[in-house]
Amino acid sequence: MKIGKFSAFMVIVLLSTNCTTAIKRSRIVTEIPSYQQEIESLMQDYVKDINSKNWISAKNHHYISKCNADSISARAKFLKYAYDGRLSSRLDLESLEFQTRKITKEHLEFALFHFNFQLEIDISSVPFSNAQLKENYINGLRHTFGKDIIVRFTDDNSIQAGNLKQTLLAVNNHNSDCPDWKIIEFSDASQAYLDAVFDMDTASLIAAHQR
Repeated sequence: MKIGKFSAFMVIVLLSTNCTTAIKRSRIVTEIPSYQQEIESLMQDYVKDINSKNWISAKNHHYISKCNADSISARAKFLKYAYDGRLSSRLDLESLEFQTRKITKEHLEFALFHFNFQLEIDISSVPFSNAQLKENYINGLRHTFGKDIIVRFTDDNSIQAGNLKQTLLAVNNHNSDCPDWKIIEFSDASQAYLDAVFDMDTASLIAAHQR
């Protein structure tokens, strides 16, 4: 799976014996930082939970949840509405593109990345399905994710939308009761929330560590 843009390096080892010099070229090794592997695993679990309609588990991957919940929260209800509701949908992760390296500040770790995915929607269960309904739904996707999304109609009741992208911030708070990577959408609203919770200028911190 394509996860993002990573640096690669080649190690050339020169071995000398007596008057004969042998040159051995190593294989090109791509090292993926452990935090990127952890965030990739988090997103795979998140997508799996969304597709299996496990709304509580999906919600628990969001930073605002902090720790595991044992009941349907407002966030879980939102996910149910967004990805289920009267529609049947499937979300497929295409790639993660990291926009920053890991940022460490006291007990906090951050990493900004783009979450690229594809969405397949089946509207057959919606009463009075018609072309106008599909057009309205597609317009809603374009409003949320931009005009460059790729839309395909697989049949009268199915839509595939690709080139969808969200900017997410991964947060690991080691002072939390349940420290681990969590995600939060990186928007004006979330920046205000993080600024207040952590007493810092989140936007400036991220901007200073852009790749």
